[in-house]
Amino acid sequence: LHEARDRFEREYILRALAEQGRAILFSSHRLDVVEKVCRRVVILHHGKVVADDTVAALRTKRTASLEDVFAEVTRQEDVSATVSHIVDVVRTW
Repeated sequence: LHEARDRFEREYILRALAEQGRAILFSSHRLDVVEKVCRRVVILHHGKVVADDTVAALRTKRTASLEDVFAEVTRQEDVSATVSHIVDVVRTW
């Protein structure tokens, strides 16, 4: 019960501050919460910005949820890095 109340209070405070026009840096791995309380999202992967837009735009451009967006934008970079690594290894043969 306390967790639910704490979560409600945190989300209420974040929304109230945002409505006052304040910028808030909210870092979380809980993308379901991020979708509820944030208007704009920046997704970092290995220290690089891989997505930066409003929640609505990210969901419209890609998929139904921020979790899907995260999976898509991080998978692309992971595949590229893996291919690069394989090419480097093959060159040493």
